[in-house]
Amino acid sequence: MTREKNISLGILACVLVSLLLVPAFGREQSSESVRMTEGRVRELAQEMLAGKRVRVRVYNNWQADPRAYEIVNVPLDGLSVRFDTVKQALPDISKSAVIVLAAEDQNEQVLALVVADSICVERCKEKGSFSIWPRPHDTKDPKWWTFNDALGVGIPKASVEIFVRGTSDKDPRIFLRKTATDEQGLLEMSHLFGDLRQFSFVFSHADYGICNIDRYLHDQSDLVVPLVHKATEAYQRSIRGTVVDSKGKPVGGAIVRCYNVRTLGEGLINSLHGWAYETLTDKEGAFSLYLPNENRKDERGYLIPPKSKYHVRIEAPNKLGLLPHVEPIENGKEALIILEPGNNFRTFVFEDTDGPITDPNKLRQINLTLNRPDGSRLTFGYSDLKDGGLFPPGEYRATTGIGTEGYNFEPMQVSHDSPEELVFKLSDSILYYGQVVHGLTGESMAGAFVIGMNSKASGNLSMITAEQWQAMHALPADPCLDDPALKQLHKIYGFNRIVRTDERGWFEMGFRPGGQLYGFVAFEENYLGLMHRKHALKPDENRYAKVPTMKLFPAATVFVEPRVDQKRLSIWPRWVIDENDNSVWVREFLATDDRKESLFTYDSWLKPNQAQSFHIPAGLSLRVKLDTPYDRQWCPIDIPKVINVAQGQVLDLGRHDFKPTLEVSVKVVNSLGQTVEGVPVRMLRDGKIWSVAHNADESGVSRFNVIPDSEGQFGVSYHGEGGVNLRETISYRIEADTEAGREFVLQLSDQMLYHLFK
Repeated sequence: MTREKNISLGILACVLVSLLLVPAFGREQSSESVRMTEGRVRELAQEMLAGKRVRVRVYNNWQADPRAYEIVNVPLDGLSVRFDTVKQALPDISKSAVIVLAAEDQNEQVLALVVADSICVERCKEKGSFSIWPRPHDTKDPKWWTFNDALGVGIPKASVEIFVRGTSDKDPRIFLRKTATDEQGLLEMSHLFGDLRQFSFVFSHADYGICNIDRYLHDQSDLVVPLVHKATEAYQRSIRGTVVDSKGKPVGGAIVRCYNVRTLGEGLINSLHGWAYETLTDKEGAFSLYLPNENRKDERGYLIPPKSKYHVRIEAPNKLGLLPHVEPIENGKEALIILEPGNNFRTFVFEDTDGPITDPNKLRQINLTLNRPDGSRLTFGYSDLKDGGLFPPGEYRATTGIGTEGYNFEPMQVSHDSPEELVFKLSDSILYYGQVVHGLTGESMAGAFVIGMNSKASGNLSMITAEQWQAMHALPADPCLDDPALKQLHKIYGFNRIVRTDERGWFEMGFRPGGQLYGFVAFEENYLGLMHRKHALKPDENRYAKVPTMKLFPAATVFVEPRVDQKRLSIWPRWVIDENDNSVWVREFLATDDRKESLFTYDSWLKPNQAQSFHIPAGLSLRVKLDTPYDRQWCPIDIPKVINVAQGQVLDLGRHDFKPTLEVSVKVVNSLGQTVEGVPVRMLRDGKIWSVAHNADESGVSRFNVIPDSEGQFGVSYHGEGGVNLRETISYRIEADTEAGREFVLQLSDQMLYHLFK
């Protein structure tokens, strides 16, 4: 190389380092100037790389071995690599091959400098090319990532295997390199671009365990693994154990996937960000998992309480032909998980009205449940079924959510003698029918609307305007779902069918059995909507199912503006009706809504700090109450004014402010006065409904939000085997705001604690 060439290379290197690797360079320049400079750098790079050859990896058979690749040397076309030159260098390249261009594979310094910390991953294509594109200095992708344990502590000197994958189970997953975190748990990472844009990691450390992480990593710089150090108390609150096959042989590489945890008393612990977290068994079949989570509502201690059950799914590598484990695992003790082999090889065919379903997108929406003779249950998805496998006898039930309707397939009893190919056919439709009548007179209501509801969107029926009702009243008996007159209704409900009642108030509509029908809602202008849930409706031998008579009562509309110093809050409106101080028909009205199978649809979540409407029963004296059942730090708003509004009338109830509740604590002690952790304490307010469980923390303390000037109970219950039913309580009364921070002591008997923690 000439002296001039060496000088140019040095200048180019300096420019590239300044522009691409040093973020501070050019901060004071305009974006226009920076773009021009970067363009000039690309021109220089193209000049310096003219005639050079670049080394690329070719993963020719990643399906069989994601770690195997060949390196080929191909010429550059400017700053691009043409696919045909790769094929010339490797004539036996497969159509599904993956090509990787990375700085670490380059022999020449200038090539490594241009590629820098970027990695290009491309599927092999028939035509075209892909480009070397240096990482812009203003990218938001983090250069350093931290691997934290489930409690947020960095994990030093951990082994990390880095893979790249696509977003679906059909996409390639290839191995890039093995590396390690530093003393703080930091790992320097590359910028990823090309076809495959998702990193996947296998993380391992002798003092923690092994886990999988699949994440898109853009603005995020911290990765949390579902592991904790084995020398910590948190490890005692993890699930841990060994996975073996039916012969006792350890199963290595099994995935242990956890979605949530249920504490003693059925308190719910959701995972951090709502993700499913995965750990892996080692070669001895050993595993552990501590679910990363947030204790936002302070319903337990810092750690996951003892006697908690992790809801998991454990899957062995497919090649072993073992059935998954889907039973909960209790923390705090060693678990032995035995994965049984399938008994017979089975393949699966699912047929709809057009014949066998072959579209992978539709097949991915099918779930198969196996009810086994011993009472256990297994669930399978597309990845389990697509290539067939070993499956045991039992009752198989397949469901799907294809489209807006959703349906079930006919259940199938599978024995050892059943054919290898199991063909699931659609269940026959069920014809649901019923009558809509006036709640006060009992007369049939012709032209009323009935929908087959599958979801609730937002808002409520009071938000349909007079003009919109007029357009709806012009609809035929069986309207099209996409009719413009139904636009507002679609904003309130998700529904599969809508019909109008005939002259005698009768309606009917057919549905295939499935999970996409929640119930039937009958409604009309200036009437309370009424829903009847589907689950209790059983078809007869002719597949007819009668919906109980649906009574529509007159409605009025109220406006209210709930005020609170919080942007997001779920506010629930309720009626308070005194049946002894009202019209004679009030008892029949109240009996219509049992809150189980039949219920009024006036209620819809209200938003804070804006005026909204909802329906109330007309002609009855009542009060309106606003509650925040998921945010107990706010007192319910009990509007004291008794109102009685005529049908079709509108009343503005004005603004009302939520006031904060008081936090008190309950210390749980045993018969010796010693504190006890993990006990599920509940609060009874207004003498009606017990709250969700608040598990006592490491100090034996449970915290509750109570309303000033209120009374109730704190208690612990046990309902278990042999008909043992226990409840131990203490009463409370909070008289004023000054009682915030008050501590109550709940002493439990030895019998209660024995049954809770046995």
